[in-house]
Amino acid sequence: MKKGLLIIGFCMIWGNTLCAQITVNSHTEKRDFVNLLHKKRDSSFLYQKRDSARLAKFEELRDAALNSKPRKTRIATIKTDNASYAKRLGSSGITSKMVNETVAGTLSSYFTDEEKSNISSLTITGKMDVRDFKFIRDNFNNRLLNLDISGVAVEEYTGTAGTDTVGVNKTYPANTMPQYSFWNSETHSVTELSFIVLPSAITTIGNCAFLGQKYLSTITIPSSVTTIQYSAFEQCSFTSIAIPSSVAELEACVFSYNKELTTARIASSTTGLGTFENDSLLSSVIFEPTVKEIDTLAFYNCDNLTTIDIPASVDFIGAGAFSNAHGKSMSIVVNPDNACYSSVHGILFNKDQTKIV
Repeated sequence: MKKGLLIIGFCMIWGNTLCAQITVNSHTEKRDFVNLLHKKRDSSFLYQKRDSARLAKFEELRDAALNSKPRKTRIATIKTDNASYAKRLGSSGITSKMVNETVAGTLSSYFTDEEKSNISSLTITGKMDVRDFKFIRDNFNNRLLNLDISGVAVEEYTGTAGTDTVGVNKTYPANTMPQYSFWNSETHSVTELSFIVLPSAITTIGNCAFLGQKYLSTITIPSSVTTIQYSAFEQCSFTSIAIPSSVAELEACVFSYNKELTTARIASSTTGLGTFENDSLLSSVIFEPTVKEIDTLAFYNCDNLTTIDIPASVDFIGAGAFSNAHGKSMSIVVNPDNACYSSVHGILFNKDQTKIV
């Protein structure tokens, strides 16, 4: 993005497109313009990119997200009271199991029908591929509460037996939590985990991998992870989240609609498109000095977020990154050493303070 210009483009879900280049001369004008952009917005995307290659990539991600990921009406209602947990655990004495899987794709052979119906805690070591994740997702469902796969090496698989649509032939890369790991995109059923330890060597967390995990209140992202794909943790119940500095790419809506999230610590170089949108309880965001980009709508509709500190390292802030459809104000404080941005009385400006961002 050229310095000194605020370039805003947006695409509504219904296909209407508007592009504009504007100069905003007052805080009121900025607020009114943002409110206009979001007047009809529910789950549509506004985005701003600095080159055509990145724009094309995010258009592809956006289309895929809109075509495949559910909103709240497509996620089953889940009760969180103690009685529901007791019911899920059942009365069987079979509650936990440890498996060392020596050949990836063979996890199903380690379990009886009774175990699949009653196991609540599972530890797996050895080798897994996407077929094993599909087996867990589609067979344990709401019985399995705790899953430890920290000692697993995730291997590549190519074929039609993966977590994507039945019959689709595709390659699922090694060292990746597969897309739709614990959410079935066809039946919309969810493996209702309350605790998971991820493989220590994974580099990517696939799209919608943990979507709709309403019991999952905490997760540790391994320092090996470099990419988190769109909606990977949408509609979970995290109370806090830490994104490590190893993460170089956050795709759209990774932590959106986390209604219990109050604290986020961000060390990744980028904060992606709509990363925390509609996280209504989010009140504390800490940007580490490794953050360079805060993308479009990153904190859209975060009603409880009243103050943001922008470190000197940030060189790009997308359109509407801190906008709020309800018109609530947010105070933005920019480190004086930042080369691209500044702030006056809580309002975000370009460096020479000629334009509001």
